[in-house]
Amino acid sequence: MVQRITSDPREVGQVDHYLRAVTDKSKVVKNDTVFTISTSKDNKPDTAIKVYGITANGNKIDLKTKIVQVVGVDPYLNNLPKDKWPAQGQELKLMNAELYQSINPFFIVILTPIVIGFFVFLARRKREVSTMSKFGYALIVSGLSALVMVFAVMSVPNIYLFKTGGIWLVMTYFVFTISEICLSPIGLSLVSKLSPPRLTALMMGGWFLSTSLGGKVAGVMASFWDKIPDKRIFFGIITIAAILGGLLIFSRIKSLNKVVKDKTGSV
Repeated sequence: MVQRITSDPREVGQVDHYLRAVTDKSKVVKNDTVFTISTSKDNKPDTAIKVYGITANGNKIDLKTKIVQVVGVDPYLNNLPKDKWPAQGQELKLMNAELYQSINPFFIVILTPIVIGFFVFLARRKREVSTMSKFGYALIVSGLSALVMVFAVMSVPNIYLFKTGGIWLVMTYFVFTISEICLSPIGLSLVSKLSPPRLTALMMGGWFLSTSLGGKVAGVMASFWDKIPDKRIFFGIITIAAILGGLLIFSRIKSLNKVVKDKTGSV
């Protein structure tokens, strides 16, 4: 739940001024073995062995990642002003980053009845949102969630020297969850309704295949993280791509609604 860090020097991976890991892929000329002795919870000695490589350039590297190892402070402090560092011998308590993963399911529970209630309200006023329109809105709103991160980057003078507030990530999850609620519950149902009876199972598999392809594209985009120093551009690309996808759906909304109505009897 809580992570504790200090400003005491220790061996860490070297990073450049863009906080990218510095690697050295030159030939390893010899190994350097480090023994670490610590005390376990039951007060028994615990010995750890770590083998590093010494390259032809004279750098000490991790043999698996090729990241150069140097003596420095905890990586969390790299873009934290020194006046906010913990004093020597003191600890800075942080919330584990993994806890942010609980934000999305929390918002799903909270926002689902609200979003459904909103759609019911529109239906009662004879302004019901069609299924395909929900797909379009979901893509546009997901793009807006990335736009929140653009503002997060702009909230500080330089993200490589200052940290942004965690509230921006909460806001991103909030917006993204709205798009997820618009899309996820109806996607598989729509596939089952529109597919030919003898191909329904295959088309359901295609739905999950499209989801996996989306994850692959997201992974490819993430691989450009270190290659795009200006993170406004990085998140801006995601924003534009998602919004264009939504606009593409709305450009064909009449024909899409007709297909859905012909197959299901309603839009």
